[in-house]
Amino acid sequence: MQALYALRQAEASDFQLAIDFIADTFRPDLNSMVAQEPKKLDKMRRLSLAALDQIAKGVDVSKDKDLPTEAYRTAQTAFEYYQKKVSEDRVAYGRTMLKESEVAYESYLWVMTMLAEFGKIAKNDRERAYDDPDFVIAKESGLDSNEIIQVLVASKTLENQAARHGISWTEQSGDLRRVYREVFKTDETYRQYCQAHQHTPDEDQKMAQYALRQLVLKSEGCTTYFEAKDLNWAENHQVVRDMGIKTLKTATSEDAFKLSTLSENWEDDRWFMEELFNKTVENDHVFEELINGQLKNWDADRVAMTDNILMKMALTEMMVFPGIPVKVTINEIIEIAKEYSTPKSGTFVNGILDVLSKQLVENNKIRKSGRGLIDNK
Repeated sequence: MQALYALRQAEASDFQLAIDFIADTFRPDLNSMVAQEPKKLDKMRRLSLAALDQIAKGVDVSKDKDLPTEAYRTAQTAFEYYQKKVSEDRVAYGRTMLKESEVAYESYLWVMTMLAEFGKIAKNDRERAYDDPDFVIAKESGLDSNEIIQVLVASKTLENQAARHGISWTEQSGDLRRVYREVFKTDETYRQYCQAHQHTPDEDQKMAQYALRQLVLKSEGCTTYFEAKDLNWAENHQVVRDMGIKTLKTATSEDAFKLSTLSENWEDDRWFMEELFNKTVENDHVFEELINGQLKNWDADRVAMTDNILMKMALTEMMVFPGIPVKVTINEIIEIAKEYSTPKSGTFVNGILDVLSKQLVENNKIRKSGRGLIDNK
């Protein structure tokens, strides 16, 4: 959705560049030695802009006798430039979409290595001969004695994955020590944990998860780093949290420890994302007509861009991917619309897609296959 939204914005900018090209072409040249005709140039500009608008709508204006050749050629050149820019943007945003999806995995690695770093800092803090007078805390135990965190610190798998993705906290070591003092050592739950000599495996697991959920993912000192490294942190932090909790649950021993993956089968998911993006773009005009046909007494321009994009994504999924039930597609799009669009978007999108899905099934434009999908429901 974000990639398609960005592409739509880029298309508008590209079309404005085409308009600017026409305006520049028919602007009086103040440095020319030839006499300029402002009124004639302005007329040519207006005719060329009108031709560009028609060409963009698929109208053939090449045989329009009232359209001067120069105005037509300028409009055609401007449109070809627009198409070239849109094509380049489509490729660029498609690649960015996949790259940003993979950034979520890197954010997850940043979080897990941060926990390990806090374990090392806790060890050094407990081994200090003199306490920090401003942040006194019991030394009976600490994050470093937590068996779950110990597995993270010792894990070669985590170390190798971090190195592969260029993840290192070396330059921020001083900042991490400050966060440990100001966040961990002042937190009452962690302070109580440090007062006990020994902890059960269940207590260690709860503390590790608490450190992740409350002290890392919710403290301002930590999230600042993630927001700087991940532009979509607001959306990705939930995924990162779930991946992190899943990982901590496996960290009962070095043998059992297992890093989470972005998905069960990233290659298949990657293909699905690319196909959904490309097919939505390729069939944009077809979907636009289908949607506009349902907007009775409603100006199409008043439909929120996000709603428009989500409905086109839903139509793509319903018509192109035979293994996904129509009802599942509509329900997922409704939830996204509720979260990212207007308060009434969920109901609006549901109404349009419900009618369109039934029409497309009747016209055999939606054909589902697979167990439980023969009835297209």
